[in-house]
Amino acid sequence: KQLMHDWFEHNLHHPYPTEEEKEWLAQQGGITLEQVNNWFINTRGRKWKPMLNKLMAEKQAGNCKLYDQMVQKIEEPYHKL
Repeated sequence: KQLMHDWFEHNLHHPYPTEEEKEWLAQQGGITLEQVNNWFINTRGRKWKPMLNKLMAEKQAGNCKLYDQMVQKIEEPYHKL
C-alpha cells in the first residue's frame, strides 16, 4: 500500500499508472492487479478529485498563490522531459 501511495503522490499530475506499472505494484505489494486497480479508483475519488476541486475553489476565491504552487507541482515532471 505504501508503494502505491508513494507512486500516487509522485504522479499527482496524472495519477493513472500504466498496465506495466500496475503489474509491478501488484507484484511488489503482494496483491492482485484487481486490488491495485480498485485502490487507484478509490484514491482518485477520495483524494485527487477533492484536491482538484479545492484548487479550483482557491483560484476562484482569488488565492492565486496556492493555485500557482499547485500548478507548479503538477507541471514539474513535464519540465524534466
